Amino acid sequence: MIKNFKAKGESGLKSTAEMTIDSAIWYIGATANFTYGDASRETEPTWHDTIFITLPLNNGKITESEVFNIYECNDL
Repeated sequence: MIKNFKAKGESGLKSTAEMTIDSAIWYIGATANFTYGDASRETEPTWHDTIFITLPLNNGKITESEVFNIYECNDL
């Protein structure tokens, strides 16, 4: 799912498919972990970080393209 999400976003084509706020948050977090996580490293101290973003909703939903744009623009 994450690879498909990234591929759609990187294609440059606009997706009008919509998702809920919960799904948008999941895709942003999961894609960041998938992209920047490194499970091959030895266990090191970990920390939690927080980011605050604004999601432009339309009837409680947001397009996949907008979620990907937010993911890319926040340098997650």
